[in-house]
Amino acid sequence: ARHLWRRAADIPSSHPDGPAAGGVGIILHSWASAEFERDNVRNARIIVAEALRRCPADQPLYVLAGAIELAGENLELAKAFCMRAYELDRLDKQLYMVWPRVEAAMGEPDRARVLYERGLEYHPKNTKIMNLYAAFEAEQGDLDAARDLHDKALSIDPVSITTMHNRVSWASLETDLGELEEARRLLEEGLELHPNFTAALVALAKVERLCGNFQQARMLLERAARATNQFNPAVIKERAMLLRAMGERDMARSLEQHAASVARMQDMKRKGAWGWEAWNAFFEEARSEKRRALTQKAHARKVELGLWERPGKPGPKAKRQGLHQQEWQAPRQQQQRQQAPVAMASQQEMQAEQQQQQ
Repeated sequence: ARHLWRRAADIPSSHPDGPAAGGVGIILHSWASAEFERDNVRNARIIVAEALRRCPADQPLYVLAGAIELAGENLELAKAFCMRAYELDRLDKQLYMVWPRVEAAMGEPDRARVLYERGLEYHPKNTKIMNLYAAFEAEQGDLDAARDLHDKALSIDPVSITTMHNRVSWASLETDLGELEEARRLLEEGLELHPNFTAALVALAKVERLCGNFQQARMLLERAARATNQFNPAVIKERAMLLRAMGERDMARSLEQHAASVARMQDMKRKGAWGWEAWNAFFEEARSEKRRALTQKAHARKVELGLWERPGKPGPKAKRQGLHQQEWQAPRQQQQRQQAPVAMASQQEMQAEQQQQQ
């Protein structure tokens, strides 16, 4: 993908009206956004810097640059990018999803609130701004204002994928306040519309755990794991908390250490480390004697429970627990098995064609 983005970004250089007219800003914005979504802040910074050099009046690039610097905790620079974006287009809705968070991170809640209000003045039906504003008010302790904003956003958009972020945020607020039935209602209604929304599955698993429904919580976390990847911190942390609530301390400790390592790796990437540096640090932690000891204890406990016949191989109770064998196998092995008949058929066709040509 990076090679394709680079080739695409080089093409507008020959445009008669300049690279900006050729669309290089859009191409580089797409590339930087993809890097940023994967926490590759250093790569995203390099790409945005090139984009701003080639397209200095491209307003969405300044908003993206502000979001990147906010993630990297470079708040002064993030604010400068937001102010430049405001000069270019003060009506841009994306700006009011980034700038208020910058002000809040700088300890200026009043300025953040003014910016959220201004964003809703310009875009009164934008549920993304409402959701961010509600989360901000909840952090400030104004729970009634947060609920009102969540309710308003849900009344405007009750069905799209955007509403799931609002539902999860609202349900998390209710869960923290002990209103578990209300949280369950919000999440179950959303999951009927979008059954594989990972954050909602994890949030509902937490509700079920707090209600003592451990089996239901485990099934929800299995669904969440299938919908995302094995390095999703939210899924790992909730699994660890569920195991601890069930009294499985050894397995809980192993997962907690894994979650902490993943969080540190992502934090390194957000603060500007190269991806390979962050991954090296992650693997060094995984290979440490302390981690190996925790993992061995967790593996031994799984064998004792019958979940594993031996480390890495499902045991006799795995299927009864809902842990089907294909869920334990590596995705690459599954893909290879699926592609094997196709590859064999293609090879036979090529041999037949060669024989015919001869």
